[in-house]
Amino acid sequence: MECYRFTACKTAEDRKKLLAKVNICRNCLKGAHQTKDCRQQPQCNKCSTPKYHHPLLHEDGVRKSNPAQQPEQDTKSSGALKNPDKNATPILQACQAWLVAPGGDKYLATVFLDSGSEITLIRRDLANEVGLNGKNVPFQMAVAGGGLTETTTEKEVQFQLQSLNGSFMTQKMSAITSKIITRDLRPVDINTEKYNHLKGITFTEEFPRKQKQVDVLVGVQYYTGLLKGEIIRGRADEPMAISTKLGYILSGSA
Repeated sequence: MECYRFTACKTAEDRKKLLAKVNICRNCLKGAHQTKDCRQQPQCNKCSTPKYHHPLLHEDGVRKSNPAQQPEQDTKSSGALKNPDKNATPILQACQAWLVAPGGDKYLATVFLDSGSEITLIRRDLANEVGLNGKNVPFQMAVAGGGLTETTTEKEVQFQLQSLNGSFMTQKMSAITSKIITRDLRPVDINTEKYNHLKGITFTEEFPRKQKQVDVLVGVQYYTGLLKGEIIRGRADEPMAISTKLGYILSGSA
């Protein structure tokens, strides 16, 4: 997930071609093990039934075909996309929430929900600013291709996340500090009110959205506990709304 070449790919097909050159699990995008041997649950939340591939490798089943061999579909009734946007970029699952320190101080944070991460991280500068403290721990991150980052001494800290409207507060979450968590979230240049299925939904962020720095990465140990199960979908090429206990988040592609 730290590989620029991988995250810069425009389509799942391009990302699969890139991964064909390295020995890495297609489900968790970590470690040089085969996907069938992955110990993590199926990571793709875009499939109607769980499948062992990462959301960034998900394809909606749209395939090029010979028009002479396929009947023309009624786009009004089926919502089929005849000309999918090849330049669409994925919208990673992120939201805004209050980060609550043990003493009760709050900080508005950008939270990245990452079902493919085995750990939860918090930006080191933010942890210091909020006054989070904890025991020192050696820290290394696995990167694409089976490599490891240089070991640093970080802190294991605790905090809670609260929804913007104050209706929900997580349990205490343990996280490791890190100078950089991941690359900044890409800009999302869409107006959600232009999509019928998204009209009237209050997201935790305002769209269009500029590029944003990630403050907290929530790993799989907390990820599933934040999901409410409701997904509001439009057509295959349109973004979707995912209901979480922290509020609605935008996902899919744009």
